[in-house]
Amino acid sequence: MAKMFLHSSKPQDKYMFFLKGTQLFQLHEEYAEILLQIDTIKRIVKQKKDRLDDLKTTMNEAKGRWKEIEENKNVENNIKKLKNELAWTHVVEIEEASCKYSRRVIESANMPFTHSKCRVLSRK
Repeated sequence: MAKMFLHSSKPQDKYMFFLKGTQLFQLHEEYAEILLQIDTIKRIVKQKKDRLDDLKTTMNEAKGRWKEIEENKNVENNIKKLKNELAWTHVVEIEEASCKYSRRVIESANMPFTHSKCRVLSRK
């Protein structure tokens, strides 16, 4: 039967029989599939690279906004500290004015001045 096939068949049939018998046909199909997959992967990689630039820009913008937020927090904290200092400065000024007034009143009455807070404030 093999002799009959070899003598009676066309060269194309013999070639196909050879390819299938040596599994070269399957290898050719797998190779073609791999080439398609490579093209697909290259296209996906290119898309990802194009998107990467946009993502880097977005990331840099977000970092910039984050830095501004941190700077604003520092400014707000400094404002709070300064307001606190200002409030205490007003307290000290009022206490000093109160001591001066108390001292004048007491001294005008010819009495000894013994207010303890005022002595501490007057030493500063």
